[in-house]
Amino acid sequence: MRLDDKILARFDALIEQGNRVLATKKVEHVSMPIVVAGQQTRTMPNDVVDFQQAIQWGVNCRHLLKRIFNTDSDHYMQFTQNFEFANSPLSVMQGLAVIRAAKDDYEQDMLFDTRVVIAAEVFDDFLEQADHLHNQGYHQAAAIIAGAVLEDGLRKLCDRKGMAQPQERDHQSAQRRAGESGRLHEIGAEADNGAGRYP
Repeated sequence: MRLDDKILARFDALIEQGNRVLATKKVEHVSMPIVVAGQQTRTMPNDVVDFQQAIQWGVNCRHLLKRIFNTDSDHYMQFTQNFEFANSPLSVMQGLAVIRAAKDDYEQDMLFDTRVVIAAEVFDDFLEQADHLHNQGYHQAAAIIAGAVLEDGLRKLCDRKGMAQPQERDHQSAQRRAGESGRLHEIGAEADNGAGRYP
């Protein structure tokens, strides 16, 4: 499953979870002091949702919004502001509206910068791995990883610019790459164990 699909699936799960929290709505009678020619206590009806479920849902939502949009984003700040009273059905409804808006913005590709940051972090991890393998003497493995990062970056650039991408030249080439990939896992295990070098 691609990262985008996982993120959208998580948004869907949170929307469903928020609806389940709303389904726990009930009326509680709260005692409130009312001053009318002396002090009296009067019971007032108040709608509430399950507090623990609401808190869990709110934390899950904030976590996803922070990971995808950051804490200074409109989505994160709006959710935090509107979800002030966790056991209030109104707070949950407002939070759900923010989550739906965030999903819509993500789905409509309105977060190009976020996607670039995520991709850059992934590329950076792979390049660090390639550098480590190169420094350990695993030059071929380092070249394979660095080449894969470069190829993926170029494919994404072609997608953004609407350029046609070259297809795999032939079946034999795809098999060769699959073989390299299998050997790459062996090399990584050898590097972790301090085993011999791959020339």
